[in-house]
Amino acid sequence: MRRFVFCLFVIGMPLAFASCGSVQYSLTGGGPLDAKTVTINYFSNKATLVNPNLSQVFTEMLKDKFLKESKLDVVEQDGDWTFSGYISSYSTSPVAISSDNKAQQTRLTIAVDVKFEDKFDKKKNFDQSFSNYSDFDNSKNLSDVESSLITDISTKIIQDIYSKTALDW
Repeated sequence: MRRFVFCLFVIGMPLAFASCGSVQYSLTGGGPLDAKTVTINYFSNKATLVNPNLSQVFTEMLKDKFLKESKLDVVEQDGDWTFSGYISSYSTSPVAISSDNKAQQTRLTIAVDVKFEDKFDKKKNFDQSFSNYSDFDNSKNLSDVESSLITDISTKIIQDIYSKTALDW
């Protein structure tokens, strides 16, 4: 009986794996097999409240994400994939109000409008706003924590963008 089960296992496993051979997944990102390059244009800042470093930081972080986590080469122009857009909102608002109606924390929120174009699959193209936030204690000045908040929020937004494009499940 053991031999019979063993033989079924030995014969059955290769057949089971062979039937899955036509499906291709990329667990390391990189998107469709046709795309080899990505162009990431500068994300200008059109928000009412402007942080002078945000555009540069966001654009470079998005480029770094694709360089480090995909198989796509970042090129200056005419990439198979193209990202463009702008910072549409940069705002603070009070959160965590105490019993004496004073804010204990402040929330920094950033929104980015992104246009994505795929030369090979036009159905994947989109024009969408992505936003995220981070809270900080009111005992701190925004200027003291702003740089780390921008990095944190940008990381979250970029992960959402990357997930929508490169991970494409």
